[in-house]
Amino acid sequence: MSEKLIETIITKNDFKAAFDNLDVKSTDACMVHTAMSKFQYLPGGPKTIVRALEETLSVGTLMCHHRFQRIVIQQLGSIHPFVKI
Repeated sequence: MSEKLIETIITKNDFKAAFDNLDVKSTDACMVHTAMSKFQYLPGGPKTIVRALEETLSVGTLMCHHRFQRIVIQQLGSIHPFVKI
């Protein structure tokens, strides 16, 4: 059996930099849909993405695709107050 080595680690700050490069503003509305399996290694899992978006969209709106929302609820243990249903 061969093992896959982790070559890339993505952090909250990487996401925040990417959002900044995309010119996402604190007042924007963003819909999130992602395949978590596409990330090589994401410390904190979906929480990391949510935290980066919370900090970026401080007064904006975050909308999650129902599958991502279910993952976030499983990770956080409840509906996160930042997530609009």
